[in-house]
Amino acid sequence: MRTIYLVSLVIVLLASLISVSCGPSAPAAPTGLTCRCVSISQIDLSWDASSGVDGYVVYRCAGAGCIPTAQVHAGSTTSWSDIGLASNTTYCYVLTAFNEEGQSAYSPIVSCTTYKPETAWTKTFGGPDDDWGYSVQQTSDGGYVITGYTESYGAGNRDVWLIKTDSSGNETWNRTFGGPDSDAAYSVQQTSDGGYIIAGYTDSYGAVDDDAWLIKTDSSGDMSWNKTFGGSGYDYGYSVGQTSDGGYIITGETSS
Repeated sequence: MRTIYLVSLVIVLLASLISVSCGPSAPAAPTGLTCRCVSISQIDLSWDASSGVDGYVVYRCAGAGCIPTAQVHAGSTTSWSDIGLASNTTYCYVLTAFNEEGQSAYSPIVSCTTYKPETAWTKTFGGPDDDWGYSVQQTSDGGYVITGYTESYGAGNRDVWLIKTDSSGNETWNRTFGGPDSDAAYSVQQTSDGGYIIAGYTDSYGAVDDDAWLIKTDSSGDMSWNKTFGGSGYDYGYSVGQTSDGGYIITGETSS
């Protein structure tokens, strides 16, 4: 009877050990995490597949030597593209794996730096005095339109300046608008008819002091019409857009 009891106890202990050693557990830390810069705003990550996992979690931080704590991705694949990043910036990443039993330890940290943007071209426009550009928009032909003011050209002390370029920034034409006093533009948009709408201010026309100034041109930059808005104080138009009914909306400031 004593022998049978001891054998039974040994069988129970062995069964318990087998249950503990063979049951499910949290996965081991992932291996093989690598990163590769693709562009000024994208870094690609990949890592080795782990057994017994349901998925992976990627953590990120920005700055050389930082500790990644912000979760940016979770999924079951072994690669991921991090997009929409800032250019010329170092990002650090760490990876964990998880299953129903829990989460693994962290992988070693890896880091990559996004590319620095390269300048395709630059252009300058102006003469011997102060000339400023305040607003630019790409046009339907692939070129650009710029507005601001010029003190080098035009009729008065300072005039609205409208410059049209091709897709490489080479000047196609330029126009000045203004009178004997100070006039400037802060916003330009191409309109549905191919022309341009400009907002700024004029001290040459309108009421006593600076008035908001709205100028409409055709596709060649020649003025179609202009309107002033304001009273006895100072009034400025800083932004303009075309509305769905074909009109225009202007915002700025007024002291009138």
